[in-house]
Amino acid sequence: MKPKLLRFAGIGPFRNEETIDFEHLDEAGLYLIVGPTGAGKTTIFEAMTYALFAEVPSKRDLKSTHKHDKSFIEFVFSHDGIDHRVFRDISKSNGDFYEQPSSGKRVAQRTAVTKQIVELLKLTADQFMKIVLLPQGQFEKFLVAGTKEKEGILQRIFGTEIYNDVANHVKELVNQLEITFNELHGALEVQTLAIANDVGSLRLTYPDLKLPENDSDLDEAKRVIAVAIPEAEQANSAAESQVEKLSGDLARAKDLVTLFDDLKELNDLQVQATNLKVAVEQATATIDTHTRAERALRQKDDFDRTVRAVEDATTSQSALLRDLQKESSRIKVGIPQVAMFRNALETSLNLPEEFGTLSRAVTSALEQLRRIAELQGDLEEANELAANLKNEIKDADKSISEGTKTKTQLDKLRGTANSQVSMLPKLQRMVDALDTQLDKADIGQAKRALTSATQRLAAARRTLVAAEKALADAQQSHELHLAGQLAQHLENGHECPVCGSTKHPKKARSTRKVNVQATIDRHAEAKSKMTTAQRDLSDAEKALAAAKKVAAKLPPKSAQEKLRQQYKLAQIAAKEKNRLEARFESAVEDLAEAREAKTELAANLRAANADIKRIGGQLKRESTDAPPKISDSHQRETSQAISKLKELTRKKHSADAELSKQRTRLATLEVSMKSALEREGFRTVESAINALLTDEIRSQNLKTIEAAKQRDIRIIELAARVKDKEVPKTRPDLTTTQTHLQELQKEFATTSTRVTKLHLLRDKILNFESRFAELRPQADAARDQYHEAHALEIAMNTGQGVGLSRVYRLQEWIQRRLFEQVCRVASEQLRMLTKGRYVMTLEIDADAKRAQGLDLYVQDSEDGAKRSVTSLSGGETFLASLALALALAEVVQSHAGGIKLPCLFIDEGFGSLDRETLEVATDALLKLQNSGRTIGVITHVEAMHDQLRTGIEVVKTDTGSRLDFPLLR
Repeated sequence: MKPKLLRFAGIGPFRNEETIDFEHLDEAGLYLIVGPTGAGKTTIFEAMTYALFAEVPSKRDLKSTHKHDKSFIEFVFSHDGIDHRVFRDISKSNGDFYEQPSSGKRVAQRTAVTKQIVELLKLTADQFMKIVLLPQGQFEKFLVAGTKEKEGILQRIFGTEIYNDVANHVKELVNQLEITFNELHGALEVQTLAIANDVGSLRLTYPDLKLPENDSDLDEAKRVIAVAIPEAEQANSAAESQVEKLSGDLARAKDLVTLFDDLKELNDLQVQATNLKVAVEQATATIDTHTRAERALRQKDDFDRTVRAVEDATTSQSALLRDLQKESSRIKVGIPQVAMFRNALETSLNLPEEFGTLSRAVTSALEQLRRIAELQGDLEEANELAANLKNEIKDADKSISEGTKTKTQLDKLRGTANSQVSMLPKLQRMVDALDTQLDKADIGQAKRALTSATQRLAAARRTLVAAEKALADAQQSHELHLAGQLAQHLENGHECPVCGSTKHPKKARSTRKVNVQATIDRHAEAKSKMTTAQRDLSDAEKALAAAKKVAAKLPPKSAQEKLRQQYKLAQIAAKEKNRLEARFESAVEDLAEAREAKTELAANLRAANADIKRIGGQLKRESTDAPPKISDSHQRETSQAISKLKELTRKKHSADAELSKQRTRLATLEVSMKSALEREGFRTVESAINALLTDEIRSQNLKTIEAAKQRDIRIIELAARVKDKEVPKTRPDLTTTQTHLQELQKEFATTSTRVTKLHLLRDKILNFESRFAELRPQADAARDQYHEAHALEIAMNTGQGVGLSRVYRLQEWIQRRLFEQVCRVASEQLRMLTKGRYVMTLEIDADAKRAQGLDLYVQDSEDGAKRSVTSLSGGETFLASLALALALAEVVQSHAGGIKLPCLFIDEGFGSLDRETLEVATDALLKLQNSGRTIGVITHVEAMHDQLRTGIEVVKTDTGSRLDFPLLR
């Protein structure tokens, strides 16, 4: 990952938009980022980290405390020669996106963008901050990280996960081969057991076969079966022949029984036909008479219906006449046509025409009365409208007066607001300046920070005192332990290396061994915390003094409150200005609308007076020759009566026509029915009705006739079947033959089953032998493949079988070899940085036995002792961390499978070095730059300013920080 462009706004101390062009800075290779404390140097690194991973090392809120319009970060970088762009909206997560301009790929939303970056760089945020961007106060994190944490980082930057994938693939292959072998082996066992069970089952079923007692002796079983099959087939064939012969005899006997039974049934039916002949003839004659009567009376129902229809039509005609008389009495209009219609109800032959004359006269009279009533209503409405318009004109005059007054008042308020708004920019600057001074003069916060720093210093001092005591005790215990070990090995006659005596009267016991190194590490840690606490206390005291100095220059409280009150009034005026303008414009518009409304009302009043005059004339003309006025209810009743009379007139006309039609039909049916009675031999309707049968009697006669027909058909059929046949005198007995046949059939089924089972077992044995010959080589091959793969899996996951001194997985072994290479390069860098005092190693034991993890140690050339890197002082820890970072970059660059690390950013850490060591560290960074890497360093150390060029200068102002680029001038 190589930065190309960083653009941000509204973050940390940066209020306005800033842009860093890293491509121009890359020309310098190694450059400094400088500026006063709190200006925002670290914010630049945090912006890059947040752009990539949406988090920052300090875990603080990145949004600026200054007033800002927008808060965002845009970061353009190249990776493997391809440009990538990330945009982060600090205010909302759904504004984030990632894009690859060359391919058009785009990813949106915060979590998805972060996931894309992790997959691209193969680094998490934590790993990125350990090997690429080293945050303030965390430079040594990778140096002191545990084995698991180092393994995770090494896996990503060297790409060693492929070896873990290979090992996992081998493990999956072993599992699959084991399953295959178990399946094949299990199939062989199951089939062997199954065929043995089949042999045993047949042996128990047929003891006479003499099958072997050992069910697995398939060769003997095949021999016995080969002999038994022909014998069983011969017995089965003989049984089958006997069954066929006896089945034929039984079939012939059944035919004779059927012939005997048919002859007996024929004789019985002939006797029955003779006895029932007279009854059948009587039933036939009765049914014939019933049928003729039905034909003669076929039109009687139609005749009866027509008689009833004539009666119904006559009744309906009378009812309609009464309804017409009733409805005509409901007509309330005083016109002569009403009396004429009532007189015509009894005598008129064309009632619809008479009703038409009445309907037209009534409708005309009602319409004339309606027009008169409508004109009277219009006249009342016109008078009411004129009165309302006069009142509205008075209201309009009042609105015009009030609107003129409101317009004058609003115009005066506008002038006052404009005067206050003109002072707002000046007041804004004065309030911002006051707020800045108040922030700097927060004595309470400074005192709280001083109290906290004092408490931390006291706690650190107590911890250091306890650690120094523990270290002294541990060293004394260690010396006693060594003395005890020495005394245990002294022998009489040999000089003591301490006192020179050759007599050793009593063996000393060894004192318990104490871990001195762990106590040294804790003492160093306590000392480091003490130094940090002292520095924090000094910073807090300086901050309190600065706050008091600023507080002394603040204006009085009354002046501050007066300024804020003026500013608040100006803000209110600014907010109210637009509202006042809108109200003034609205008042002007309302006044104009009121004047227009008055003009329109006056015109409407003139029109209303003209309507009153016009409607009065029409009413006078319409009232001439009008019928007497009737009430609205009488008008509605008259209209309803006319509608009802119309329907009744139509029905009366239809009823008259229907009555005439039914009378004509009745006369025709009477003539037709008389002719039918004479044709069927009946003199009267009553004689024909008496000839009809009830359903029960008719059904009985029909059954008698049908039974005779079926009996005659059966006699003919049986006579044809026994004709010219020799019928036995007695009925043959079938029971004995059927019983014998059933016994023979059981014997045949038994022999058939024996033959089938023998053939089936023989085929199963042959199939088993064929399948066994096929599966056995496959099972042996699967077993060999499984053992080979399993041995490879053990070697990859434990190192057994390949000569390793301890259990390593393949990926761990590769990572350790790579880290050993990093450690060798780091050791050389550390030796140079410390002027030969320290070298770095993964080994701690005296016999150079490899350690089990990836913890680092340093060997001190002054005493030859090896100890943990955690025991180093602050400056030494920084040098060791720098050496490791430089070595990691060099080895990763040379490793084909690793990621590219073309840049390194370091935040502080050089302040703990003396001038000579600082020069050595600077030379190391320059050498790294010469290898093609770009390095950015944040520092306050003036000596570095003299040796290296400043690439970015952070300038702190009252309104927020800004960036300057001395290299680009």
